[in-house]
Order: sequence, then C-alpha cells, then structure tokens
Amino acid sequence: MSTTRSLEATTLATPFGAFTAFWTPDDDVLRACGFGELSDIAEVLPRPARRLPIHPHDGDSPIRRAVGDMLDGDLGAFDALRVNQPGTPFRQSCWSTLRGTDPGDRITYRDLADRAGRARKVRAATRACLHNRLAWIVPCHRVVRSTGGLGDYRYAMEIKAALLDWESDHC
Repeated sequence: MSTTRSLEATTLATPFGAFTAFWTPDDDVLRACGFGELSDIAEVLPRPARRLPIHPHDGDSPIRRAVGDMLDGDLGAFDALRVNQPGTPFRQSCWSTLRGTDPGDRITYRDLADRAGRARKVRAATRACLHNRLAWIVPCHRVVRSTGGLGDYRYAMEIKAALLDWESDHC
C-alpha cells in the first residue's frame, strides 16, 4: 500500500446487519471489511492504512455489486473480488484456502490447517481466522470446532450462525 494515498469505504445493509468495506480506489482492492458501521470496522484496518484519509463512497463499486449479487443468490459473487491483507505465509495460505471453500460447506480448524499445508498447526489456523480482516469475503465463518460447536467469530455468534444458515438455505 506504499503508493496508496486514500481509502474508500461503504456501508451496506444486509440481512446480517451493516457491512462495511474499505478499498483502495486506484486498484479496487479490498483492504478490510466486516459487520458493523464505518467507525466500528475502521479498527480492523492494518495500522498503516488507519492513517490514510477515508472517503465515503455511496456509488457503484465492485463490493456493492458483489454483495448485491450474493444476496440475489449468486454464491460465487465474491470470487472475483481482489483482496489484500498483511499476514504470514501460513495465514495467507489459510485465507486462500478459505476463499476456496464453497458456500454452505463447514470445515474444522484442523481441516483448515491441513488444507493450508500444515496439519499440525491448528492453533495457527485458528489465529488466521482471528486475524482475518476481510470477513465474509474471506469466509472464516465457515470454520467450526471439531466438537460441532460454531467456534468464535469477531462480529458476534448470531451473525456467524445467520451466515451459515443463509448459505445452507441458498446452496
């Protein structure tokens, strides 16, 4: 993000609550997003990005189109979105693995570690979910505990459960 001089942000109404996304206007790459209003989600931005001016964007954008398409039933709508978030090589592998999981699928933290290439790194896979700055787009909500419990979710367990139920209903 060294050449990025600002971010654009939009907050969209969804059945799961307000969803706010931040992206760089020069390349339309998502930098952070999550469930909540702009002031709540800004803390998810990487530290260097927090110093950039943020411009509200209420017009057309790739994220607005993708969310609309997803809610209209195109479960692959997020696949074409470009994303970038800082992280270790293993976290990047976990996030890539998550983007490859199908809507409606649930995987365990152990499955995530295994699919990301480090089967014994279950705790590290859990931390990758915890540090995911691109909720819903990088679908950490699809990761559940091996005991069958939902596990944790930064944006409230009710939202995680609603996302999983919605995906199951639309698959």
